[in-house]
Amino acid sequence: MMQTKIQFLEVEIRKLNWNTEQPNEFSGKLLKMLKSGLISLNFYKKIFNIIQEIWPKEVKVAASYRMDYRSLGQMAGDFYEQAVRERKYAKYWIKTHSKKHFGVNVKGSCVGIDDSGKLIFETPAYTREDFKHPDYILSPINRLLELKSNDVCSFKATYKVTDIRHYVKCNAYMLTIFHEGSKDNPVCYTLISPNVMKDMLSKSKIEDRKEMGWKPSIQFYVIRKKIGGNTIGLSENKIKDMRTSNSIIKKALNLESFAKIYKY
Repeated sequence: MMQTKIQFLEVEIRKLNWNTEQPNEFSGKLLKMLKSGLISLNFYKKIFNIIQEIWPKEVKVAASYRMDYRSLGQMAGDFYEQAVRERKYAKYWIKTHSKKHFGVNVKGSCVGIDDSGKLIFETPAYTREDFKHPDYILSPINRLLELKSNDVCSFKATYKVTDIRHYVKCNAYMLTIFHEGSKDNPVCYTLISPNVMKDMLSKSKIEDRKEMGWKPSIQFYVIRKKIGGNTIGLSENKIKDMRTSNSIIKKALNLESFAKIYKY
């Protein structure tokens, strides 16, 4: 049965015209099948890997900016799971925490390229600038908000320099939510203003980093501290171990040097 589905979908894949919106329409079809239970997440990722096998050059052009070091299937699965989590994070944060930062109750509306979890390819209709656009606009204060969640490592955050510069240009705030252990266990967050982002760029070591597809990035960690009665963050010994075993974090900075850490 699974092989029959693959063969059926492969016929469609081979007919895709990459000069049109067909790849994105096909991606949307796969997402609907996933959400309706017709296919599993593993099957969903497998089909995207088949797309990459059949159209390697086209995928490299249309998806490489956000693939980092992942396969297309892994990226598609990550996007879907991350979208589900981040919608939940955003709803809770806006309802629970936004007033203490902005002084009024706000509502968030998605203005990013997509919040369904669909994998979107770069096309004439969806340019690289569209992918960088902040996720939400907060009304009535008319503030843009970009939401980040650190899915690679608890209490360590890595940001692409081009993204940070774009948020500064848009005058957007950047909300980063940190988990501990499970990705479904957010414990703290930081809200960074455009001016603080400028400061971060000027004072941080910019390096090409693996987890960002070897693109120029800056990296920070949350040092161990008590917050809301709980101890969170990386211990000094853990940071030393990470610096010894992994050169990626050698130039990372304490995030609290730039922004306050709050209980989620």
